[in-house]
Amino acid sequence: MGRRPDDEFSDPSAVDDDVAAAGMHRWRGGPLDHGDEDATAGDDAWDDSDTGAGDAADSVEPRPHRRRRPVLTTLTAVAVLAVVTAGVLLAQERERRTPEASVERYAQLVADGEYEAASAIVPVLGSWEGPAVSSAPREVVPELVSDEASANGDFTLVEVTREDETIPPVGETVEVTVRSETDGRPTSSVLRVERRPDSSPGLPSWRVLDSLAVPLVVRVPNKGLVEVTVDSVPVTGTAPEDGDAATMVYPGVHTVAFDGGEYLLAQDVERRVAPAGSSVDPQTWSVIASLDVIPGEAAVGAALADATSFVDACIAGEPADPPCPDPVAAGTAWADLPRYDTTWTQIGSSVFTDGSAPVVVLQLLGSITSPGVTGPPPAVVQLGATVRLGNEPPTVEITPIED
Repeated sequence: MGRRPDDEFSDPSAVDDDVAAAGMHRWRGGPLDHGDEDATAGDDAWDDSDTGAGDAADSVEPRPHRRRRPVLTTLTAVAVLAVVTAGVLLAQERERRTPEASVERYAQLVADGEYEAASAIVPVLGSWEGPAVSSAPREVVPELVSDEASANGDFTLVEVTREDETIPPVGETVEVTVRSETDGRPTSSVLRVERRPDSSPGLPSWRVLDSLAVPLVVRVPNKGLVEVTVDSVPVTGTAPEDGDAATMVYPGVHTVAFDGGEYLLAQDVERRVAPAGSSVDPQTWSVIASLDVIPGEAAVGAALADATSFVDACIAGEPADPPCPDPVAAGTAWADLPRYDTTWTQIGSSVFTDGSAPVVVLQLLGSITSPGVTGPPPAVVQLGATVRLGNEPPTVEITPIED
């Protein structure tokens, strides 16, 4: 188009209000000077090529809002993602809700020495109604099933498996095999797991029933002597005739000892305690450690000292109660010798308790000689020495033993 015509209704120096409002005209010349017509450009000074579009734009009603479709698409994608994520999480949770997973979590706590957490999942004595794991009364000593006791544990989890993959009804049990190493040796045990009511639809719940703790029976054949230690923790031992008593411990190597001070001794016993094997009835499974208490040097020394004094008194003709044995009775040739020697051999011993204190009984064989001195032939005497440890120093009773 050319320049706008001049007529009575138009002003060449003015800009069409509608056009200006539409903002569609572009000035391609120099600065506008409404006072100087020559300052305007030629026919091409005005470019109305866009005015039609501008006018059309002014006359068209606004289009409807089109952002709703992307929002709906986004919401759909989020919903699909949520469903897929929920499915994945449900599958992962179902993998965690298997009998094997429950046993593995429990057994790994035992292997890691987290005994207190393991005992919170499965009580040391088991959480099921039925026969005892051992026929012996079972005692739980807290110090032996605490985390500190794991220093004596030597249990490594190797594998957890289950042959039957079926899911039993609620209230029934399945068996899970735990393969492990105890003190570096392969061990295997079977734990029962009970199906519990589902915590959520499609999410089974399981409870491990059997503990990996093992009854350790400490036997002290010496009648009445029952105070022993397991890993330096005092426990109650039993004499065979009194029936066994079991102390619960987790798998590992445990040291059983008897502390009788200087008068009584017992060789420490180390026991490798492993879970009940798959071929063993767990209801009767236990590990036995037996301690044989013997007289200590102090008890033997007290007995020998009193035995020698008894023989000396007999040879000297001093009154004796009980009576002196014939070889050293008063009036024998031994009394006239300037010197003689008495040597002793311990030929038997026993240790027990009289209900109030330990008692040591020794059988002594004495040989009386006169080295370097002409005298009677060697004399032999047998004495019994009873050492009662209830007092300090202990009391000793000497009794001749006749052939």
